[in-house]
Amino acid sequence: MISRKYLKDYRVEDKISLGGQVRQAAVYIGKAHTLSPSVPERDKHLVFYLTVLSGLAYIAALIPVTYASRLIYVILPFVVSALPVFFMVGTAVALLRAKETMERKTAEMIANRLPPSSLFAAILTAASFLGLIINAAVLRPRLLTGDYIFGAFSFILFLASAAVFAKCRRIRAAAL
Repeated sequence: MISRKYLKDYRVEDKISLGGQVRQAAVYIGKAHTLSPSVPERDKHLVFYLTVLSGLAYIAALIPVTYASRLIYVILPFVVSALPVFFMVGTAVALLRAKETMERKTAEMIANRLPPSSLFAAILTAASFLGLIINAAVLRPRLLTGDYIFGAFSFILFLASAAVFAKCRRIRAAAL
């Protein structure tokens, strides 16, 4: 489905299928776009692996039984960070699959979604990790092993998100 913003970039053409039926297909007629500055292939792979690591760390942090996950100031920022984390993973897949020239929709999606989603993922997981540290300072005898595992994975998630933000914050979409 094409959003209104990109509607003028497409034209509907009629094509005849093998069975003789007329099919309509959207054909891209807009300008070719690229990412500016150009992202090297090595950096694309690094961003992809970091985002996959962050997605796996998010899932792994929710598996153990923890005392801290019962506290609203620890679990709420962590749960809210699910959306930026998985936006970050999806956009990194699009970045990895992106060619040198692409449609405007793809170029703007990569340029406009990857830096903010990685920034918000880093901020929210840092808030969750800070809440866990405060909880550990106040209630150290009541911490479970799962709390330490949750803390390790949330810190890994924070580091990976911050590294993705540092790598991709200067990406812009530019027309050729």
